[in-house]
Parts: sequence; structure tokens; C-alpha cells
Amino acid sequence: EGEEEIGSLHLAEFVRTYKDKLKAEVMVLTDTGNFETGVPAITVALRGLVSLDVEIQALKQDVHSGMWGGPVPDAAMALCKVLGSLSDAEGRIAIDGIYQRVRALSAGERQSLENLPKMDRSYREQAGLLPSVRLFGEKNPFELNWWQPSLSVNAIQASSRKDARNILVHSAWARVGIRIVPNMDPQETKTLLIEAIRARVPW
Repeated sequence: EGEEEIGSLHLAEFVRTYKDKLKAEVMVLTDTGNFETGVPAITVALRGLVSLDVEIQALKQDVHSGMWGGPVPDAAMALCKVLGSLSDAEGRIAIDGIYQRVRALSAGERQSLENLPKMDRSYREQAGLLPSVRLFGEKNPFELNWWQPSLSVNAIQASSRKDARNILVHSAWARVGIRIVPNMDPQETKTLLIEAIRARVPW
């Protein structure tokens, strides 16, 4: 289908148009990764995504930081504080209620994770993690990656590197995404994220 990275805008129309050709007992999705060469694997679930754009405004226009910096609030700094408050030091989402529907692993799921080869070093290398950066959490990274929600800032902008000047920008923008796991409701997750952001804006 090919549109998963842009929201699958034409998927419903595609399914309606080709519903006879799409009838099947089983669907095989091949856009998944191998755990490791030589280790057979079946992907049984993928995390979903809830994302939104956040913009904080402080001024009608940009102003010079030498003339106005200090008493005038900085929209970019405010956005950074809001975004930074959305996760804790271990990378867990710091929004009340966000984990209420996340279910514990079953005994079989836990055993499946424990049966996997230990791959901490390989995991770091595959991710491209720099030497001074540590992985979050004490758990198996695949448990966090496969069975837990996660929050990321997918893009951020306050002016641009090319246009950077000694100013207080009038606004700052970011795209924030939460990867959701089975049992999490996307609309509820979005509502919790919006409420958390609005509550943490300093004005």
C-alpha cells in the first residue's frame, strides 16, 4: 500500500475499490525486521502512532534578544520545557493515565523474550547509539520497543539554522508522537497528550 509513513490517506478507498481481490483468511505483512540473521521470527503486533503538532506563541513578531531578552518570555525555551517534561529520566512517558491500559506481559510472552539471544551490544550498534549514550530502562530493550508505549519529538523548529540570529522568536513548533501498544485507545492517548501539554505551557 506504501502510504503508512504519511497516514495512509488512500487506504480506505483502496480497500473499497479492490475488496474482492483483498478477501483472504490471512494477511502477511512483510515490512518487518528480522531479530537477527539465523533466528526465525514472526511479528505478531506492531505499535500504532498518535501524533500532533504543538506550537507555542509568545509575541506578535520576533524581537532582538539584546533589547528584550530577560523580561520577555522565550517561546522556544517554553516549548523545550514543555517537551522535556513529557518524559522522565528513564525515558518513560510522564503523563498521568498514559499507562493505564498497557497490559503486563503474559507468561508466554515473557518466556519468548527471555529465550532471545542477548543483544545489548548489537542493539546499540544497529541503532547507531554513540558510545557515551546509555539505553533507557533496566528491561530488555525489545520489551520496551515491542510492548511499551514511547514518546518522541519527531521535529522541532524555532527559526532555523540558516536564519539564526540574536532574537527571541515569536513562536516555536514541534511534532510529537506517541507509539501505542495493544489495548491503548488512540483518541484517549491523544486527549491525554493534549491535556498534558496545555497544562505545562507557562502562559
